[in-house]
Amino acid sequence: MLVKGVVIPVEMERKPIRKKLRILYIPVILSVLGITVCIISSMLIYNKTFRFYTEQYYKIARAFEQVSSFTSTLDLCQKLPSSTAYDTLADAYDIELLSACSDLFSTRFEFDSNERQEIESLYDIVRTSIPDKLNVLKDSINDSEGCKDALAAVRADITTVADKLNHVIEKSVITGNKAYDNKRIDVYLIEGLMIAIFIGFIIVTVYLIIFIEKRITKPIRDVAEWSRMFKDDYADMSDIEITDNDEIGDISSAFNMVKAKLCEANKTKRDNESTLRKLREEEEYKKKFVKQLYDEKREKEIISSEAKRDGLTGLYNRRSFDALIDEFMSNKSVSSEGALFLIDMDNFKNVNDTLGHIAGDEALKTLAGAMRIVFPGGYLGRYGGDEFIAFVPSTCDDETLDRLGSSLCQKMDREFEHGGKSVRLSVSVGIVNTVGIDDYAELYMKADKALYYSKEHGRNQYTLASSLDNFATD
Repeated sequence: MLVKGVVIPVEMERKPIRKKLRILYIPVILSVLGITVCIISSMLIYNKTFRFYTEQYYKIARAFEQVSSFTSTLDLCQKLPSSTAYDTLADAYDIELLSACSDLFSTRFEFDSNERQEIESLYDIVRTSIPDKLNVLKDSINDSEGCKDALAAVRADITTVADKLNHVIEKSVITGNKAYDNKRIDVYLIEGLMIAIFIGFIIVTVYLIIFIEKRITKPIRDVAEWSRMFKDDYADMSDIEITDNDEIGDISSAFNMVKAKLCEANKTKRDNESTLRKLREEEEYKKKFVKQLYDEKREKEIISSEAKRDGLTGLYNRRSFDALIDEFMSNKSVSSEGALFLIDMDNFKNVNDTLGHIAGDEALKTLAGAMRIVFPGGYLGRYGGDEFIAFVPSTCDDETLDRLGSSLCQKMDREFEHGGKSVRLSVSVGIVNTVGIDDYAELYMKADKALYYSKEHGRNQYTLASSLDNFATD
């Protein structure tokens, strides 16, 4: 027995209750088996008798039905020509009459010899006499008087067969009723035996209930009541009184041992509660201290992030962007080139003057959104006013720069509506790659020249600094 991790040995050698229960189980099981056997036997007797006589009645009725059908066919043939009458009777004989009588003859019946002789006699008539009469009818096709005599002879035979079948049916009903009465007596005997077994089963069950109530249920209720009080205040309770030297006594002894172990464990628990309380208080203090440090660190990170970002667009501000690009240029190698995009919104003053400053802020946010789409992996910043800047690492070939510049110009070349009014937005872009340039100031200056060129030559376009260098060389 296991109680809070403590194994308590319980002596379970004496089994008087179990032995008595085993003795009581035997008559209960035998009673159930006896009742089951009686029920099955009754069902088998009824089923066998019913099936046997049902099959017997069916075959006799089928033969009688075919004889009646053949008689009707014979009446019809009285009005038909001789050749047609013969063919009709021959078909009815082969298909219906002979088949039914043959099946009847081959069936086993619970008849005496006289009834069996009746069946054999009518079968001989059907099998030999009627075919002979049909042959006479066939030979007398051209003789009307001969045909009438042959049909009369067939009618006499079929009438004899019908009379014999009626006698067989009467005898079959009498025999079936007598057999049913005999079987019913057997069933009554089985039912009486089943009732006696059932009464014995009830007696054993009542005794078993009384025994269980007196020797098992009541002691268990006493232990349960003690257990209910035990959970409230077991320390002040007296031990369970052990009266029987059986399993219930073993359980009571085990409960007493559990009580002793619990009292001992409760004392140890009280001794350790103070120490555990102190440990928990220290743990709570540590958790609060760590949470406070984490909150302070998170707050500093938020403040630092906000200091690096432009409040309107969420892009890097000028100081943060310059620091990032300075670091990139300091660590730049041949395998880590990039490109700088200097972006300016065309006629931004017209947006503010026409639509208002709120619309101007929305236009700047629109440009920031377009930059996030065109430069998904780049550093994006707002230098101030309507001047934006982007740096795309690992991008330096002119074809890619052309594509990026064209994409940004196309996205920003649009009508911008606000408050029922609209203006045309566009941007001018100056682009320079870092190939051959190690200083950010020089990089920015070249991008600014390219941007100025875009502004001077019509706006709404981008210019690569490399194309200006080639133009100057030419």
